[in-house]
Amino acid sequence: MTKQILLWLNFIFSVSYLTGHIFDYFVIMSNWKYGNIELLLNYRSFFKNADPGVFFRIIVPATVIISLISFIAYLRNDKKIIYMLSVHFVLTIAAFLFTMFYFLPINNYLFWGNGINLEPVKTMALAKNWVLGENFRIIQGFLCVIASARALHLSYSKVA
Repeated sequence: MTKQILLWLNFIFSVSYLTGHIFDYFVIMSNWKYGNIELLLNYRSFFKNADPGVFFRIIVPATVIISLISFIAYLRNDKKIIYMLSVHFVLTIAAFLFTMFYFLPINNYLFWGNGINLEPVKTMALAKNWVLGENFRIIQGFLCVIASARALHLSYSKVA
């Protein structure tokens, strides 16, 4: 029963990650996704003290950690549960690395670089790349939710 709490946490963090990106995609990103410099400057001024990254700086490491703990806790259990948890862990690590090496450099230019003079062509290209990458993160998040839900379901079918 206590190990199932880890699976519930794994599922909750996965859903939180996915819903955060869906909110970002449909609400936040719609304000700047075409790379309009004026809209990006408005975005920067609106998110002067905090930005959506604050949420993700908490949820992403927490998701990775709980995924690893869940995987280790169930290492000697049913192979189907281990498979689902390993898929979840690999996808979570991949998303973390994708964010670190793909999104953070774009974020530094588009959102955080207050001293940077935005160039129209480069800004439009980076905004387009950011939107494309966000599509992949949403797909990855959806797959993580499926894997964590399946592992949770399998844990209850083993109890019965």
